[in-house]
Amino acid sequence: MFDFNSLQSSVAQLLDELPPFEKIKAITFTGCIDEMALYSDSNRKLKELESSIVINYSMLESIVKLSEQMQVASFEKEEVLKRIDWLQRLYKAKSELSLLDSKEKIKQLRFLIAPVQTCPLKDQLVAELDFFEVSLPFESTTSVEPTAFELLMENAIHEASDDFINLGKSGRDYVIAEVLKQEGDQATTAHVQALADQLEQRVIYLSEVLDRAELIAELDQLPLSVFSSLQEVKKERVADTLIQEKGWTGLFSLERRITQISKAIDREERENYEKENVIDLPDGKAAATIDLRYNPID
Repeated sequence: MFDFNSLQSSVAQLLDELPPFEKIKAITFTGCIDEMALYSDSNRKLKELESSIVINYSMLESIVKLSEQMQVASFEKEEVLKRIDWLQRLYKAKSELSLLDSKEKIKQLRFLIAPVQTCPLKDQLVAELDFFEVSLPFESTTSVEPTAFELLMENAIHEASDDFINLGKSGRDYVIAEVLKQEGDQATTAHVQALADQLEQRVIYLSEVLDRAELIAELDQLPLSVFSSLQEVKKERVADTLIQEKGWTGLFSLERRITQISKAIDREERENYEKENVIDLPDGKAAATIDLRYNPID
């Protein structure tokens, strides 16, 4: 006969025999449904709207609500949000067609829908904008004079070297603004080129920095909008990765790499959170958190 006494075991203890403590204060439970099903439903509705020329605000709003429930499927959610933005742009342009009274407003609507992928509604809007533009009377008002910033930027793009072009938009804007600040009316493309070269030399110097604090301080002084928006802990992780890699070749390349590292950190944190908190269920997933506060009774 098998001796059950030889098995490892533990003895349960009655709850009222435990040391006195306050009861559990809060239990939170966040349900996570099948996000691939959410994406499939959103994709189906988006295709329906994208293939129609009829405005359907209610269906678009339902897609927005579906996207708000997507928490783990980040790449799918990003695609859905981009397509939602496209439809919102088209709907806004459609609603403002009746207000067109100048070619400047037509230009603004063209700019609004420019990023949208080709679809029947966009094609219709482009045709209507073309029609309005031709039908509007000739505008005899004098054109608005370009600003000093716009003039210097245009000249620099045509006359400066590729180093200036390769700074990226934020880098170019920074250089033009700084040159105008320093030189005023005497600003020339030569000043732009000189500052662009200095900026690139600062970026090259960063590849030699091995101290995290020094690297963060240098990055904070550069026109890197992505890095400046990060929290301090994340800046440290990005800086550690950059010190190990040293794979950038210029300001634009550096900003793009920082963006990639930041997204990788976000993805890693989401995956770690899911491993620790998300439970697989037959109908999907669920995330549960129990908030226990032990407050001994005096």
